[in-house]
Amino acid sequence: MLTATILLIIFFALMLIGVPIAYSMLITSFVTLTFVHPEIPTLIVPQRIYGGVNNFILLCIPFFILAGELMAMTQLFDRLIKVSNAIVGHIKGALSHINIVVSMFFAGITGAATADTSAVGSLLIPAMVKQGYTKSYATAVTVVSSVIGVIIPPSNLMVVAALATSTSVAALLLGGLIPGILAGLAQLTWSIIYGITKGFPAEPKMSWGERLHIFFHGLPALGIPVVLMGGILGGIMTPTEAAAVS
Repeated sequence: MLTATILLIIFFALMLIGVPIAYSMLITSFVTLTFVHPEIPTLIVPQRIYGGVNNFILLCIPFFILAGELMAMTQLFDRLIKVSNAIVGHIKGALSHINIVVSMFFAGITGAATADTSAVGSLLIPAMVKQGYTKSYATAVTVVSSVIGVIIPPSNLMVVAALATSTSVAALLLGGLIPGILAGLAQLTWSIIYGITKGFPAEPKMSWGERLHIFFHGLPALGIPVVLMGGILGGIMTPTEAAAVS
């Protein structure tokens, strides 16, 4: 009990004077080991740190993020935007809806909200502002929709949570699929109502032939999440192998 009290006092004291959380945790642990429990060898600290990250499953996280970054730098990301435009572009407030739909697709590749925000925001926020949306609204839509990335598989946080709780990664990822889609649809519904109410512009309506052409052209991008989740849930690949394949 005394050790826990000392830990909390040191930790919150460091936080109050503005020390970053990571350094606060490190300093707190070091001080406690050195002065409260000197009998514990300090060599155990780097061993525990290394042991905590020395897991094959964690390799999938940088691979998922790398896949998303590579996709953002290629034409595949543009194809995702065109597919999203074909789905919801004809509704008033088009760019807002496109932002949300693209985030849902992109979340199925990167599994990270920050990667989603940087990729989608850098392209769509300036376009939204140019069409008359306020910068605050464009930013808010981008940030809120990017949160779907931590719910829809392959979510990086789900992988870490599965590792920490000794849960099946595939089962946890599958458990986030329906909630992630429902969250995206809820955001899209609100965006449509708000866009119609405010009279935001819509994109020109496409014919069904044009939409089918865009869908077929975007199949390589749309197929990546299918390959990822199909490989993991089908037992063909581990999450790390699926991330490397993507």
